[in-house]
Amino acid sequence: MRTNVERAAIEVALRAQGLDVVHIDRDSDDRQEEGVRLATMHRVKGLEFERIVLTSMNANLVPLKRSVDAAGDVVDRASAETMERALVYVAASRAKKELLVLSYGSPSPLLCR
Repeated sequence: MRTNVERAAIEVALRAQGLDVVHIDRDSDDRQEEGVRLATMHRVKGLEFERIVLTSMNANLVPLKRSVDAAGDVVDRASAETMERALVYVAASRAKKELLVLSYGSPSPLLCR
């Protein structure tokens, strides 16, 4: 998922279904723990998994609206969008066998191009 807020919401939903959840964090070694691993797109850089689920691929979350809006001029905005697109690519390419992309409401414009 793109943000920690989304990660927390998904964790609540998974735990409500009785699933164990493991956070992939900077300082943790979770390879021995059982459960669904949750991380932001930034956190999975350099890692590989059999399966990846990209969740909350929604408009205003991907690309992250506040990141793009914070860019000053047209050139900076285009650069911010390119960085967001690259982040999605990196997260998606962490999957060795399967990739599932989920959204709700309005899908990310990056999915529609």
